[in-house]
Amino acid sequence: MIRSSRSAIPSLFETVAVKWLARCTFSIPACCRVSGEGGGGSVIEFTVLGEPVAQGRPKFSTAGGFPRAYDPAKSRDYKDYVRLAAREYAPAALLEGPLGIAVTAYRSTPKSFSNKKAAAAERGEILPVTKPDADNYLKGVKDALKGVIWKDDSQVVDAFVKKRYSSKPRIEVKIKQLQ
Repeated sequence: MIRSSRSAIPSLFETVAVKWLARCTFSIPACCRVSGEGGGGSVIEFTVLGEPVAQGRPKFSTAGGFPRAYDPAKSRDYKDYVRLAAREYAPAALLEGPLGIAVTAYRSTPKSFSNKKAAAAERGEILPVTKPDADNYLKGVKDALKGVIWKDDSQVVDAFVKKRYSSKPRIEVKIKQLQ
C-alpha cells in the first residue's frame, strides 16, 4: 500500500527540485523514514498508491438555519488515506518552522490511448493537461498532513507540484524543513 520510490526519468521539475532541496538546511528526528538527497540534506519521502484525488470544492448546507461548509466525501476519504500513509513516516514531534514540499501526482493513463501513445505518456512525452489542476492535488495533500507531519499547512512556504500519466497511479510526496 505504501512504498518509497524515485522516478527514473529526470525532468526539468526534478532538476529544479533537487537544486531547491540542496540549498535547504534540514534537521528532523531520527525516528522518521528519511532519505539523503539533494546535496547532503535529508527528506521525508513517501508514496501513496492508488488513483490520486484532487481537493474538491467545498459543499454547503444550512443545517439548523446556519450555513456550514464541508469537504466532499471523496476528498475527505482521500485525505484520510493520505494521513494513514504518512503516519508511517511521521516524526516523533510535529515539524515546526518553514517547510518545502514537492508533490508528483501520477494519474492513470487513459484507456483511450493507443499502445504507442500510452508508452509516450509513460515516458513523460505526453502530459495530462486536463482537469483537475495540479495545485488541487497539492491542497489535498497539504490539508491531510496537518497534525501528522506539521502543525499547520501554512508552514509550507516552498511548493513544487506536477502531474503525470502512469500505469501505476500514485502520489509521491517529499517534505523538507527549510530552517
